[in-house]
Amino acid sequence: MRAAPLLAVILLLSGCTTSAPTESAVHIQRATLQPNHNFPYRTEVLAAARRYSIPPALLLAIIHAESNFDPRAVSHKGAVGLMQLMPSTARWMAPGISRNQLFNPALNIELGARYLRYLANRYNGDARKILVAWNAGPGRLDNGHIPRETRVFVRRVHSLYQHYAQA
Repeated sequence: MRAAPLLAVILLLSGCTTSAPTESAVHIQRATLQPNHNFPYRTEVLAAARRYSIPPALLLAIIHAESNFDPRAVSHKGAVGLMQLMPSTARWMAPGISRNQLFNPALNIELGARYLRYLANRYNGDARKILVAWNAGPGRLDNGHIPRETRVFVRRVHSLYQHYAQA
């Protein structure tokens, strides 16, 4: 299967909400929901991708870039788990959740996909803005301050997305 172009990702992210996706989005999802190989956390990634209309290849690319599939990863800034969620962001999405719960792969992927959907809706599916906000935070994006580290992250996720979308 060929990699879905980034435009297809943008269309998918902008054209869908957590409700029923459009016909064109369903076609794109079907193309990316059936990878021909196994990958870590397959069940969790595919379930969250379906629930939030996020391409599985994008979830995999972010997990790979953020934690290299290590569910116990902790960044120097305090981001936790597979998708490197900040505990404050996780509590905003799921009040009462503890930092330690974010080490649970299924919960981390679920909340990460939910946050990606929020960002996709907030930034009208603009893949670059979604990834910048994911990495640097919406405040930095909205203020126009995009750190070099974030620009590198966006390029890395795009490259990894192409890799996983071709699988």
